[in-house]
Amino acid sequence: MKNNNKISLGIFLTMLLISSIAMATGPRVTQSMLVVAENEMFAVDAPPFISLAETEGGLNAEIVKSALAAVEIKSTLTVLPVVKMVNYYLYEEQALAVYDRHMSFSGDEKSLIYVPVFHMRENYFYSKFHHKSDLNWKGKLDDLSGLTYGAHRGENISVYEKAGIKVVFARHNILVKKLAAGEVDFIQMPTLTRDWMLEHDASIQQYHFAAMKAETELAPQFIVFNKNNPEGKKIAEKLKQGLQVILSNGKYENILKRYLHEGVDVEARVEALSQLIKQ
Repeated sequence: MKNNNKISLGIFLTMLLISSIAMATGPRVTQSMLVVAENEMFAVDAPPFISLAETEGGLNAEIVKSALAAVEIKSTLTVLPVVKMVNYYLYEEQALAVYDRHMSFSGDEKSLIYVPVFHMRENYFYSKFHHKSDLNWKGKLDDLSGLTYGAHRGENISVYEKAGIKVVFARHNILVKKLAAGEVDFIQMPTLTRDWMLEHDASIQQYHFAAMKAETELAPQFIVFNKNNPEGKKIAEKLKQGLQVILSNGKYENILKRYLHEGVDVEARVEALSQLIKQ
């Protein structure tokens, strides 16, 4: 009986140790869990740009994977539940690269290499259910003084505070729920994200996501490489080369057409990346 107790105690302590290690690094969801991670890159879930529910891990992930494949380099995407965990792998584990969506880079900027992969249109959205007007938005944040803005954790909020806007922090999916519930007055996100939610989530109602601007400028999204990783500089340069290949052979354009409804702005986005990648 005593031996059985000792065995049971040993098993319990072993499981506790394993659990502690898992909690320290956090849960990870990888595109290919049954193979060794090769050139592993980290991100938080941000559909349609990063999402394991999407083909090849989402729009940005597919662009990166295709560009690296064009120069005969394999890569692995690991999606983590929170931004803090992505930061941990970048700065503590010296990860090769991370996707910039929802990220705020607080470390040494000189150690980072930004490679553009896609151009998005981002907008402010409000709920017409809670605000029948357009929030009296005239193009300046001062117009929204006294309202509440839903911000992603780590987001720079100084411009909102300066304008007299209250700020509530939460993860993206929580911010969406808070907007629908009237707990925040407006949030910011890419138009493609709004469109993806309306298409994939039956609980999302379009009147909760009215755009505050009719048109916004294209802004680049990046994958950020770590110079402190032995392969960081090399893979960043290889990605740039691969992007030029798939821009030239038409594969980049074909990827965009599958994600953008009716090919909206495809030519403009291809041209924008073509110019930026040359700099």
